Amino acid sequence: HQVHQAVRERVNRFHFQDFGDFRFFNHGDQSFLARPKRSLPGYCLHPKELIADFYESQWKIGFFKALFRLPLPYETMWRMLKRIFPSGPVKQ
Repeated sequence: HQVHQAVRERVNRFHFQDFGDFRFFNHGDQSFLARPKRSLPGYCLHPKELIADFYESQWKIGFFKALFRLPLPYETMWRMLKRIFPSGPVKQ
């Protein structure tokens, strides 16, 4: 458990350059490992897209790190989002 936590916390910008653009295909839909589609200000104007893109991402903590680019408690943020949106984003 401690090794797993250390690996999660030590992800840096080089990991995003190497792994963030990995593509996944699921039932014909393409998504990326951890590549936000918008900038932080763009998501501020479109918060529903932030939630949808975040849940679509295959690497949630990496998505946060790529978006915010600050040392924040990303795993805690992810846990809070799971409580607010337990089944993913609300579809309209």
